[in-house]
Amino acid sequence: MKLAKTCVLGTASLILVSATAIAGNAPDAPEEPGAVLRLEVVMTRSQGDTVVARLPYSLPVHTGGDTARVYGGIQLPIVVRHEGSNTVMFKNAGGNVSARAWSLEDGRFKVDLSTELGGVYPTNGDAAAEESEGGPAAPVLRSFSTDATLILRDGQSTVFSDSADPITGETVKTEVTLHVEK
Repeated sequence: MKLAKTCVLGTASLILVSATAIAGNAPDAPEEPGAVLRLEVVMTRSQGDTVVARLPYSLPVHTGGDTARVYGGIQLPIVVRHEGSNTVMFKNAGGNVSARAWSLEDGRFKVDLSTELGGVYPTNGDAAAEESEGGPAAPVLRSFSTDATLILRDGQSTVFSDSADPITGETVKTEVTLHVEK
């Protein structure tokens, strides 16, 4: 019986060592954290030529490290009718930025960047009229989100995304600037 336990434990150890060796060679395995980058992300909401909001976010990212995230906003309560009773759910409304970075040759950096900007708006902008028609105004939950891989140098800026709301025509432009921390 003792020999059987040793074999099983020996096999488990071999599997663990093999899995560790494979994981160590995996291309997505994090490398040792290197340079510290500062990403400045600005999401600008516009209606035509008028800027409605300019929302800046800043986050430090270690090259070869884990994903860095920043969220700024609020949680809005939304009443949902379920099985004859009301339930309150919460929806994030604000901006969310996450990034991961790697050092490349010639002082360049590869940055995987994701952004999301969400908010709650009346369905047609006239909540009072909707309430007078027999009920509370039903909000519209809008969300703009983007994911991309960028190649940037120290001090370089680029427009990361530019998208439009299909109902209102409001646009969201996202610009990112990379700085190497000294």
